[in-house]
Amino acid sequence: CGVCTQGKTRPFEGCLFYHQQAVERIQQAIEAKGQSIKLFEPNCRLYQIKAIRRKLRSEHFKQGECSRLVLDVLREAGEPMATKVITAEIVRIKGLELDGLGLDGVQRTVVNVLKGLARRGVVDRASRNGDACSWRLI
Repeated sequence: CGVCTQGKTRPFEGCLFYHQQAVERIQQAIEAKGQSIKLFEPNCRLYQIKAIRRKLRSEHFKQGECSRLVLDVLREAGEPMATKVITAEIVRIKGLELDGLGLDGVQRTVVNVLKGLARRGVVDRASRNGDACSWRLI
């Protein structure tokens, strides 16, 4: 890890020490929050509080950027477009240079955006040939 190997002769030992300290700090923060909750609600069962699931963000797009790009591409085309063509156009617009895995990741993001837009009634599947779908604006 690049954060914890600052000039250490044995980088893994430094990394381990750094992360052990981080875990201890997090455990102390959790304990303090639990004590605060118990102060105001003594009957609260802390183990029943569910963890908040954090969403992983795409490394290629800012919040909402992929949706805007998908809609722009479909708006400019004026006709139904295949998912791969939409992805290729977005990669071209963004100027991304991706290998196979990076391109697959962007395509998965585009597919998820298209499905979300379809649920909201913004786009629709125009046709489906096996695994390939064509999309159009409604």
